[in-house]
Amino acid sequence: MKNQITRLENALQMWEDRCWFYRKVNYFTQKTGQIPIRPQCPRVGPVAHSDSLRKHLLQACNPNATFELERYCGVGELREFLIPQLLPYYLWQWTQCSRRIYHISAELQLFLRATALDGVTWGEVKMPFDSFAIQLNDPIKDPKSGQLYDVLFISKHEIQRSSLDLVLLNKKLEDYTAVTSTKRQSIEQDFRDRQWDKIGHWLKALNARHNECLATEININLDRMQGAAIEDYPEADAEKDKVDHPHADVASLWEQTVRTLVGLCLYLRTLPVGSSHQSEWKPVHKTVGLLDAKCITREALICAVSSIHTITREERQILAQAVSGQGGYELRAHFRCGHWRRPPGLGLDPSAEKTVWVRPSWVRRDRLPKDGVPGGSEFILS
Repeated sequence: MKNQITRLENALQMWEDRCWFYRKVNYFTQKTGQIPIRPQCPRVGPVAHSDSLRKHLLQACNPNATFELERYCGVGELREFLIPQLLPYYLWQWTQCSRRIYHISAELQLFLRATALDGVTWGEVKMPFDSFAIQLNDPIKDPKSGQLYDVLFISKHEIQRSSLDLVLLNKKLEDYTAVTSTKRQSIEQDFRDRQWDKIGHWLKALNARHNECLATEININLDRMQGAAIEDYPEADAEKDKVDHPHADVASLWEQTVRTLVGLCLYLRTLPVGSSHQSEWKPVHKTVGLLDAKCITREALICAVSSIHTITREERQILAQAVSGQGGYELRAHFRCGHWRRPPGLGLDPSAEKTVWVRPSWVRRDRLPKDGVPGGSEFILS
């Protein structure tokens, strides 16, 4: 399970490269009067100080240390340039709060995505930690852009307001290679040699590469949404404040993300202590040789979570069609969407937590013709 850790590291590497990139773009414009990338990013906050960021992040191991927010994340004017803008703070908080990554099985993820959150409010959701990550065997797909996201990074914080930020890390980050110190020195030499065409071409190529690997961020104002139904939120006003990605399908990403996150939080509360479906926290296995001393993820812990229900091949196919939008509830044999409800006898008690999981279920088998089988299943003739 290597990529749970490297994905966080790669996200930070690209974020650092992005800050350095904007410094080079500004210098290029200053020397040539040309603007290779629009709009121009101001040289403030992390764009000016990213070189010392990693050293600062390593101080998060000290519980008494304080994160320098304005210096390493900047202010609102950088939001459109650095996505997610608060990534350094998220990593700082993750280091101090948990260093935890949940690895959920494909079966469990499929069940969670097929379970509605009707009537569940944000006030009922108890996060296991203020900051943690979820590794997805089956990446979340944005149907509009086609982008795949296989790590969900969660941060609950009190910066300016009570917020829950959900960062979807792009699967393409697994192939991202940071700009090496040798390459940076080569670019600096090109600046000294006034190789403007060469530099301009390289800056545009790096910008295109970064755009391919962009994360998507969902911001939830808990002060305003505490009593709101979770799945109703995409219909609320100010959608642009929720999902931070220029090409995202807001409603689809919202549903896939919150069903996975909230469903996992509710599911964990149903598992008894010592359940075989939730592993012990295990340290990340070291790779060959020594780990990079600058790697802020070197002490992460992983917990594997699996489904208590074994899914059949027929169930898997029909569920997958339903959650992807390719199927629906009018199939001759189909699954009814699962949901969460209060324990028996407490259905009318608004203070009772929804801790009973009614899993997605097979309904209306009677609609199959005689000797008929649901699409995609195996039928043996004798």
